[in-house]
Amino acid sequence: MPDVLIVGAGPVGLTAAIAARQAGLDVEVVEAAAPDRSRPGSRAIYYFPPTLRSWERLYPGLGRAIADAGTRVDRVSCHRSDRTLFDVRVSSWLSGAALPQHDVERLLRQALDELGVPIRWESPVWWTRSDPQGVELELRSGETLRAPYLIGADGARSVVRDSLGIALRGDRAATEFVMADVAAHPETALPRRGVRFWYDHPVARRNIVQMGYGSGVRVAVQCTTAEDVERLSSPAGIRECVSTVLDPWHGEHVEWVARHRFQQVVAESYTDAHRRVLLAGEAAHLFAPWGGRGINSGLMDGSESAQAIAGALREPERRVEIIDRCAARRRTWGLHNRELSGRGLQQMRAPLPMLPRRRAGVWNWY
Repeated sequence: MPDVLIVGAGPVGLTAAIAARQAGLDVEVVEAAAPDRSRPGSRAIYYFPPTLRSWERLYPGLGRAIADAGTRVDRVSCHRSDRTLFDVRVSSWLSGAALPQHDVERLLRQALDELGVPIRWESPVWWTRSDPQGVELELRSGETLRAPYLIGADGARSVVRDSLGIALRGDRAATEFVMADVAAHPETALPRRGVRFWYDHPVARRNIVQMGYGSGVRVAVQCTTAEDVERLSSPAGIRECVSTVLDPWHGEHVEWVARHRFQQVVAESYTDAHRRVLLAGEAAHLFAPWGGRGINSGLMDGSESAQAIAGALREPERRVEIIDRCAARRRTWGLHNRELSGRGLQQMRAPLPMLPRRRAGVWNWY
């Protein structure tokens, strides 16, 4: 029987597994998907400097490998129509790395493999139960797994969270956005190292975010009506929009399109009644993506949960206190990051009458 089961082999679950193994725990990761799963889109792409340093501490060379594989976010500019509000360089100490999620997962799996931690692929979870002695995990195959502790990192539709009856609290944004991944032209002079915000883009006449990442560019487009969402998320609509914002070549090389109405929610508790389960990542919170608060907060959830479980196993007489402290700390960070991502979302959908100075404040919290 392992010391800890980790449900989910995304970046959060993999990071939790590395942290648990480095703390001396016997770990098993359970993942519903197949090892060769193919998921469209770059998904989470921005990793804060503290996240890169945390990976480096957990497994020397890992943070550096992810930073080197990604694109340094070393410039931020903000524009209102055709007027620049600010254009600043970001120091190397403060600049993070932009890298598609599947590339990050590949590097994390490589580290986990080197540590000898198994991943049980194609093992969707049916139910989770906890009791004073530990956690029981029932797989859809009918097999049952048991461990003293479990980290639920199984995403927004978390079976672990739902099984334990833990609710998400918060709001859903009224404004929808369309997000597109666009291939990078091999010879283009288009800036890819950094983030550009447009409020009332001079041609598209809507709010736009552009962010470069390694092999491509992420473009996020604010929608105004239901018809707007349908049009912009269609092949012809997104091609026209990207051609307007970037250029016609990029409009013809859109690789992925998704529509989002972002939730701003946090779990009412990050642990169960018996203090045997800790929630991490999107199992614990869902935020608008502006600023990378969701993925970076989730990665810290995972590593701190693993360390707390290691402490609880070392000091069983204090285990409730240790788990409670971790759950409370991570939930406090979840509430804080929800506020900050909500502030970013508010700025992103700001009406034109707002003062440019207020709009420029979008980076004050980043």
